[in-house]
Amino acid sequence: MKKKFFTKKLAAFLGALGIAFSVIPTTAFNEAVIYAATQTPNLNNIKTKDGIIIQMHMWSFNNIKSKLPELAAAGYKAVQVSPIQGCIRGTEWWALYQPTNQAIGNPLGSRDDFKALCSEAEKYGIDIIVDAVMNHMANNGKGREDEWSSQVVDEFKNWDYYHHVGQNSIPDYKDRYRTTQGGIGMPDLNTQHPAIQQKAINFLNDCIASGADGFRFDAVKHIETNVGEDAGKSWAGNYWTNVLGNLNNKNNLFIYGEALDEANSNADNIGGYASFMSVTDHYYGKTLRDAVRNYNLPAAQSWDINTLPTGTRVSYVENHDNYEHNESNITDEQRTFAWGILAARANVTPMYLSRRTGSIGSMGTNDWNNDQVKAVNWFHNAMIGQNEYLRYPNGNTCMQIDRGTKGIAFVNEGSGFNLNNAPTNLASGTYTDKGGSGQSYTVSGGKISGFVPSNRIIVLYDNGGIIIPPTTKAVTCNPETPVVSSQATITYDASNTVLNGASKVNIHWGYDGWKGAKTESMTSLGSNKWSFTLTVPSGATTNLDLVFNNGGSTWDNNSSTDYSITITAKVTPPIPANRVAYFDNSTFNWNNVYVYVYDESGSTVKEVAKWPGVPMNSKGNNLYEYTLTTDWTDARVIFNNGNTSAQIPGSGQKGFALTGIQIYQNNAWANYDPIEIPSTKTIAYFDNSSYNWSNVYIYVYDAKSTSSIQEVAKWPGVPMKNEGNGIYSYEITQDWANKRVIFNNGSNTQVPGSGQEGYPISTSNMILQNGTWATK
Repeated sequence: MKKKFFTKKLAAFLGALGIAFSVIPTTAFNEAVIYAATQTPNLNNIKTKDGIIIQMHMWSFNNIKSKLPELAAAGYKAVQVSPIQGCIRGTEWWALYQPTNQAIGNPLGSRDDFKALCSEAEKYGIDIIVDAVMNHMANNGKGREDEWSSQVVDEFKNWDYYHHVGQNSIPDYKDRYRTTQGGIGMPDLNTQHPAIQQKAINFLNDCIASGADGFRFDAVKHIETNVGEDAGKSWAGNYWTNVLGNLNNKNNLFIYGEALDEANSNADNIGGYASFMSVTDHYYGKTLRDAVRNYNLPAAQSWDINTLPTGTRVSYVENHDNYEHNESNITDEQRTFAWGILAARANVTPMYLSRRTGSIGSMGTNDWNNDQVKAVNWFHNAMIGQNEYLRYPNGNTCMQIDRGTKGIAFVNEGSGFNLNNAPTNLASGTYTDKGGSGQSYTVSGGKISGFVPSNRIIVLYDNGGIIIPPTTKAVTCNPETPVVSSQATITYDASNTVLNGASKVNIHWGYDGWKGAKTESMTSLGSNKWSFTLTVPSGATTNLDLVFNNGGSTWDNNSSTDYSITITAKVTPPIPANRVAYFDNSTFNWNNVYVYVYDESGSTVKEVAKWPGVPMNSKGNNLYEYTLTTDWTDARVIFNNGNTSAQIPGSGQKGFALTGIQIYQNNAWANYDPIEIPSTKTIAYFDNSSYNWSNVYIYVYDAKSTSSIQEVAKWPGVPMKNEGNGIYSYEITQDWANKRVIFNNGSNTQVPGSGQEGYPISTSNMILQNGTWATK
């Protein structure tokens, strides 16, 4: 074993204590290093497809790096980072999925930050998987989804680099042609083009050279293949054959594709993609959520896709789309039970989601470090290669997952119950729950006896060579994420550290990289546990830094990485003077769009109007708006069609919290960038003195529409307003890319003439006068 030397942080705090380096005996320091080495989980011996992935949604590279020791101890083999490509400016999660280039570096961190993360992860045997967005580039906003954003780099501003088939939406997911060649609300890259394929190869190989160990390909089923349902078709292409075939170190990469099987038909071509990579069994997550929510665990027995080849299935309780689109609808405890089922099963690569807690780059939730989650993670790692056998020993509320003869996991969301010689495949012996419940079980002759507690995951197995880190954390904090200027109680469990049995324990702590460092005596709680209550300094912004010693020369500095507790600022966001709700009706085509606005945070419910609320203001192009000017604490909105037949969120669900400028669009409630709000109001004028029509109509349409014509109204359009003196006007609010107008008499007389394109109008007021179309 190589010797380890003092870190800069260790030297800094020893200096602060006035302790000379020479007073720490080498033997004492090496004792800590040896302990750390014996507790390092051997993740290097696990392949990514056999291990567990954690999706750290929107975490910055540096924040992920700070958690690598805990991630390794929790049993995660791989970290999936959010897209690392350049992306449009914005604070919402979806900005990361609107790429402006194919190069490393965005708000999550720089190229050097990414390389540093990969290098550090390698020390822990953790792989880094990149979420690669290769199907499309960023769009130019609502109504211009087929146009690339002005922020897209010049090398991708080439019309030949894109498909041009129904850019704004895909009307039928069972149509492979439209699915692979049409847009999904963003400019669809022409993945048959050799230049696009080469750009992808260059980018992916650059990721690999920087330390990436694999890729999750976003929207994979929208990129055509040359096998399965695509074989021999006019749209078939060699993208996957060429791109994946030219990746460096390809035999050591883990690659999987997001192939949402929502059509559940051959048109998804799941089998075709599985011949190139692992693929998502996306809707099994819904199966799991429904099973635990309904206390019907047998419903989670069958996979959503039963035809996937062994070793190609990736699944999750939820991913970022489920979470961001408010589809999960389960409690934290139910989410843990669902994860217990997934991670304990065979023939799947499970992925755990760390939900985001803020904007791009912020640390996400810490529930991935839950003791029961960690216990089932290590059960999964120890059961590699073992088949599964499912039983239900307590009716529908408990699933028993036997893995060969090596282990059992019980996922029990019901009441506690006794196992009295219940059947099992587990080898004879006495087993203690690895999850820390303290329960012991006896197995003899294929029968198991013992007590399964209520609302608990139990895992029983021999380690099989896997080194399992202690399930009890050495350092815990109450509250888990303390608030600036408030108190936090630090508990230190020395049982599995070099300070085990110490008669005295000091805490040396500071904040934000050891600012204000000080040493305090801890209070003994007995059984090797120690406590200290501190007040988080008002100047702290990111974390508390902690190490411990016995008042002498023995230190626990978490294997030279120090302990760290994330803090949060005490911020009460002001209530906006105006809160604006938008609703995109293009998916629903309701004849009437209403919004019900209420606040039930007080003793009585406040509401703008009784159900169904008030009509929303049409902004054109199927976009509707409502502005709330009250100072309600917890204003919420429910969109509906003016009666009880259709509403969002659904009946019995809580309304969306209205906290600023937000929109319901693409099945998600999200912040809305005011830059994208249609503000184009232009007026078209018509001088009727040359024509003397009895009726004056205007037909307004979008000449650039490639699928179905966008129009204000069917021919002949709408009547214009008589301004007097032969002048008629019409205000146009649509934010279409290429608005045009045709004037007519409400029948067959029109200007321009039949078969001619209408007059263009953008942001300037225009008038047709004396046969000339000009700015007014």
